[in-house]
Amino acid sequence: MQAAWTAAALGRVKKMPPLADMMTAPAAKPKPVSWQAMYAVAASWAAAEGEIRTEGDAE
Repeated sequence: MQAAWTAAALGRVKKMPPLADMMTAPAAKPKPVSWQAMYAVAASWAAAEGEIRTEGDAE
């Protein structure tokens, strides 16, 4: 919908704006995350659901 609106609007202008003015900034690359940080997040989700298991509890 936005592309159609932009195309129609650009068709009515007398002078095209510079392309750089119409472009958005590229998204920043996400920072690498350590496996320890990922494990901590997963453990907190599991703890919230009551699903923490240790080696002795494995099925």
